Amino acid sequence: MGLPLLPTDHAWHRQRAGLRAPHSRLRPPPLVAAGLELEPDPGHGPPTIKLGGLAVIFGHFPAGFDEFISLAKDRLHLGDEQARQLDGVLATRVMALWAWLAGEHRDLYLEYDRATDDLRCWLIGPGPDDLVPVDPEAANPALDRAFHDGLILGGTGNWGGAQGLERLISRHGRTSLAVAAQVADHLDHHPENAVGTLALAHTRWPGLDAGDELTWANLVDDELPFTCSQLGRLALRLGLLRAARALLAAGAVSLEAGPLAWFDHGQVCEALGDLADAETAFNRFAAHRPDDPDGWRRLLLIRLRRGRTLLAGETFERYLSSGGTEADLAGRLAGLSWRMPVEQRAALAGWLLPRLRAARHVQGRTTDPALAVIDGPQGGDPRLPAALTALRTACRLALPESVGPALPRELDDLVLLILPLAVPPFPGDTPERVTEALRAGISLWCSAPSVRLLLTDVDRDPWPGDEVIALLIAIAIPPDDTTSDP
Repeated sequence: MGLPLLPTDHAWHRQRAGLRAPHSRLRPPPLVAAGLELEPDPGHGPPTIKLGGLAVIFGHFPAGFDEFISLAKDRLHLGDEQARQLDGVLATRVMALWAWLAGEHRDLYLEYDRATDDLRCWLIGPGPDDLVPVDPEAANPALDRAFHDGLILGGTGNWGGAQGLERLISRHGRTSLAVAAQVADHLDHHPENAVGTLALAHTRWPGLDAGDELTWANLVDDELPFTCSQLGRLALRLGLLRAARALLAAGAVSLEAGPLAWFDHGQVCEALGDLADAETAFNRFAAHRPDDPDGWRRLLLIRLRRGRTLLAGETFERYLSSGGTEADLAGRLAGLSWRMPVEQRAALAGWLLPRLRAARHVQGRTTDPALAVIDGPQGGDPRLPAALTALRTACRLALPESVGPALPRELDDLVLLILPLAVPPFPGDTPERVTEALRAGISLWCSAPSVRLLLTDVDRDPWPGDEVIALLIAIAIPPDDTTSDP
């Protein structure tokens, strides 16, 4: 069959080779078309190749090898108006097409000469110079299956929704990838109906049991990463946390798993207390969905819980620049489950609260600005109103007279450090740990720019002083408290 007209060392080929590489954080566009002109040589030598246009074809991927050839011969199945927009591709003599076969980590490259009706194909990759000719006239079920896998792994834009997946299944059968794609589609469009999604999964894996995690985790070694990821997302919604983690971790190695699977991987790791892996997963999601504030918000909270305050500042700015608001973050903080070690609770409150000016305006909550965030899912603590009054009094006494009788807003926020403490104790929250965590939380609070500016005139070092810390500890651990290590 010979070599392609467009040499494999050409920039267009090399660019795709770089994206095919295992270490690449991207993948090649699923379907790309180019136009080539052949300029005859007056001396009867080989023709000169002149390049026409290059275009990514969105929203369509062939379901089999025959459809791929049909695309080349029928001008990509484009109407007249669409075709005019691709004159640089379609008005040339030779149509070149690349199809990314994600399951193979290779491209199928085709050159169709309209003048001679000559059609030639090669499998290229995964390396830049790996070239295997393909006979376009021969039946090739393995290549048909590769197109089936490439269509699914290329992303939801190729599926054509639930109906498109059903058509694919009618052609290729109920494969693992096709049913996993159905699971993903149903989860995205009906997130509240996990039982209905499980019924879809049962068409391929009837042994999956909503009450037995092993029936799910055992699939890790048998299925592709994409399939593991989608089943892991479903397991998470069924409350099967350990099975969900095993499946999502198996899928995390693949770019084709998709950002939503990485987000769910972060959620299940966080629920199981693995904050390091949760941070990795949310960081990956945010990198691929930088305009989604939910990813930055979750990453911010995880980094604060891990004590990574230097990164928290940058993450907070990315959250705001992606459209997140302080009011929304304050509301999310109010609804947060505070069942976490006291060090993490103090770090969240100490770093975030002085930076959330909108925490005073959380809709539907108490009008007292100091209670606006505290009134979370556990309900108000009956000791809080009197304790807050006492704290405000202590803060006023700690200020020089030059500040005036009114308590500045930044100091009013200090009482919000009660938030991580006025909840049922976490196992291991001894008085010593609570005291140390509270001091660390106050130190973080004092590091906020607005608070540092305010405290330049305060005649105390350190501030707010032991009497304020003692009041906070008294709320967290009353005299009759019997908390001890389990």
